[in-house]
Amino acid sequence: MVALALATGAAAALGGYAALALSHGGPWLPIPVLLDSHAPVLGSPATWVPFLRRLPVTLAERHHWHMPALLLGACGILLLHSGEVPERVRVPRLVLACFVPALLLHVLFAGIGAFFRYEAYLVAIGLAAMIAVAAGGRDAPPDARGTATWRAALAALAALVLAAPLFARGVVAVRNTSRAEASIYRQQVQMSRFVHDYFRGQTVAINDLGAVSWYGGAKVIDLVGLATPAVADARIAGRFFTPFIDSLCSAEHVRVALLYAPWFAGDRALPSGWRAVARWSVPEAIVLGGTTVTIYATTPGAADSVRDAVRAFGARLPPGVRAEIVGADRSLPAAEPAVPAAMTTSR
Repeated sequence: MVALALATGAAAALGGYAALALSHGGPWLPIPVLLDSHAPVLGSPATWVPFLRRLPVTLAERHHWHMPALLLGACGILLLHSGEVPERVRVPRLVLACFVPALLLHVLFAGIGAFFRYEAYLVAIGLAAMIAVAAGGRDAPPDARGTATWRAALAALAALVLAAPLFARGVVAVRNTSRAEASIYRQQVQMSRFVHDYFRGQTVAINDLGAVSWYGGAKVIDLVGLATPAVADARIAGRFFTPFIDSLCSAEHVRVALLYAPWFAGDRALPSGWRAVARWSVPEAIVLGGTTVTIYATTPGAADSVRDAVRAFGARLPPGVRAEIVGADRSLPAAEPAVPAAMTTSR
């Protein structure tokens, strides 16, 4: 009954979202899931080998060792409690049994990292279920107390070994949190203030959602597609190229764009008519898509007004931000190293 209730609840949540999204013209899955997933193209067997290789390759990476630690811990506890267990343990054991395939599917279809938030739900659920099952234990008979003591000692040792990657993950998170906050403030918050003060109520193009969409007060065209279905459809269909960017931004009357230039190269290069007006650089890119944001005027007539806005705002940039005004005779910046074609972000 518990398993049926869990399955029914999950199906109801997915079905409810699909019904709402489809009624508004959207896809049946959230756009970020469709864009950031690594599902192979069905009917193309050649894609399955590299797809399945993601599992061992991803789990073997040093920064991802907390995931195999959780997997091994869950499997070990399930083996130790595979027989009859007290009633209090049955539900946590069922949750733990669901956790194992969920972790494997997450590694295959989703991502790990991005300041730990992608897999945070798995870490919380896995640890809670393992603790509940281990604490519930098994009612040992009186004549098995010695064996139970040895088993408890071995279990404690295994727990310490498997907890090491999780402890290291926590140390890194605590150490980097303040640095990440500083990065967001120096870059994303300043972008939102700039848009709010000079382009509020207008349409701007960006490629990293967050502060600009929340505080900027402008309509955003997301050139990654998470907030702009037209871009998501073009990316999924393989139509996201320079002419598409040009036609979409022209149709939406975009005058200014704040972008990571390296994300747009090759057949996804920005339109030749766009002009780089300024660059803002921060010392490090903790949770950012890049250290440098380039501000573009998307029409020749907008270049002077965008440049004036950048100059007026420049005095308000916080310490640590290096601002560069691009001359009026300059066009797009020289090509910079490109990021992977999937254009995944740290959002």
